[in-house]
Amino acid sequence: MSDYVISIKVTLRERIALTGYWKMKLTQDPITRNIKVLFITLDEDGTLSIKRPAKKCRAMAEAAMS
Repeated sequence: MSDYVISIKVTLRERIALTGYWKMKLTQDPITRNIKVLFITLDEDGTLSIKRPAKKCRAMAEAAMS
């Protein structure tokens, strides 16, 4: 069985930075390295729908969650 952290938000803004931060912190420790981080959003502010040029939140999400 896998362990997961599920972050569910209606809009992104700075919340994606918080999810990315915890993803980074979890991967640094051998005990928590295998915990999966999922980010779920309705994207009501449309941040993820714009690919080019990527909004700051989208770029952070892509970098942190890959």
